Amino acid sequence: MNRGFLEEIGLEAEVIDKILEAGNNELSKFKLNSAVERALELSRAKNFKAVSALLDMDKITLSEDGSVMGLKEQIDALKGDEGTGFLFDNDMAVKGALPGEKGVDDTKASDLDSMSYEQLCEHFN
Repeated sequence: MNRGFLEEIGLEAEVIDKILEAGNNELSKFKLNSAVERALELSRAKNFKAVSALLDMDKITLSEDGSVMGLKEQIDALKGDEGTGFLFDNDMAVKGALPGEKGVDDTKASDLDSMSYEQLCEHFN
């Protein structure tokens, strides 16, 4: 909502200020929560709710340019802690998990057709 619309419907300036402030607060909260969720996704958190409950949201701020301050340190601390490290997947990258990404095995189907059973077993194990 904008101030002009609220003035047109006859609201007092004090009420308009409160409405706009509440809207801005909700928008800021939404942006911060979205940034935290994205950071948890990138850090490979297994359970966003569980990890979010362990974060001190008072120490996390969102700057005007969209960068999040104080979050990386908390996530790194949780990852490194023996009691909470299990909430994150390990840092091993999986090849071929994304469409179009080249996997580890570059063997062509025609190569597989010419292999014996023993060679196939050796190749896939």
